[in-house]
Amino acid sequence: MKANRLLQYLRLMILCLLPLTARAADPAPAAPIHTYTGEIQGVACAACSRTVKVSLEKMPGVTKVKVIPGKPAGTARLEITASSPDLTKADAVKALGEHADDFQIQSLQRAGKP
Repeated sequence: MKANRLLQYLRLMILCLLPLTARAADPAPAAPIHTYTGEIQGVACAACSRTVKVSLEKMPGVTKVKVIPGKPAGTARLEITASSPDLTKADAVKALGEHADDFQIQSLQRAGKP
C-alpha cells in the first residue's frame, strides 16, 4: 500500500517537473552579433595586448576582443565582437581609461559598414 502511494507521488512529481525541463531546453534567442575592426598604436608587447584586450572587453555588449600585432611594430589590428550595433572609437578610448595615453586608437568601424 505504501509502495503504491509512493509511486503515485513520484508520477505526480514527474508530471509537474516535465514542463520546467521543456522550458529549460528552449534556447534563448541569440543576440545579434556585430564585428568591429580598427587599428591601435602603442601595442609593443604581449603585456600591451593584454592591457588593451582586458580594457576593451569591459565595454557593454563586448563578447570578444582580438589584438593582432601588425607591421610596423607597435601598431596592431583590433577585432571586436559585440552585441551592440553602436560601438564607437570614443567608446573604445573611454574603455581604455588611464591607458588611453599609452595606446592610441586610430580607427574603429563596424565591419561591412562604410
